[in-house]
Amino acid sequence: MVATAPMGSVRLAPRRKQRQPASLKEKSCRECGGSYAAQRATSEFCCAACRRAFSNRRMLRGANFYDLIMAMRFNRVAAADEGAWTLLCKMAAAFKAEDGRQRGGRKSWNDVPAVRARNPRLQSIVVGVNIGRAPLSGLIRGRPK
Repeated sequence: MVATAPMGSVRLAPRRKQRQPASLKEKSCRECGGSYAAQRATSEFCCAACRRAFSNRRMLRGANFYDLIMAMRFNRVAAADEGAWTLLCKMAAAFKAEDGRQRGGRKSWNDVPAVRARNPRLQSIVVGVNIGRAPLSGLIRGRPK
C-alpha cells in the first residue's frame, strides 16, 4: 500500500544537503590595506565603502586616460603634436606617487593578465584571410573580371 498525504496538506520537496560553509580566508583589502576574513574567493575589499572608493578613484583617473588613448589611436598626428604620450606618462607617475602617499604604496591598477582575463574578446587572432572576396583591384562595376 502506498502512503498518501491527507487531503489539503502540502507536500514538501525532499531537503537538499546543507552546504558546508567555506573556510574563511584572511585577505588584505585593496583599498585600506586592512586585514579581513574573505567569504568569497574573489573578494578584494573589506567593505562596500572601500570597494566604492577604489572604483571611484579608478573612474576619475580613467576618464582622462581614455581621452588621451582615443586621441592617440584615432588622431595620431594631433596627439603626437600635443604630446599625448608625455601627458599619459606624467599622469601615471602622479597617480603612482599619490598611491604611495595616500594608500601606503598599494597599487590601484590591475596587472595585464587580469585585464586580459576580463576582456577575452580582445584576444582574438586572425588565423587566415577571407578568400571569398575578390580583391578590390580586380572589380569592374562590382563584378570580378
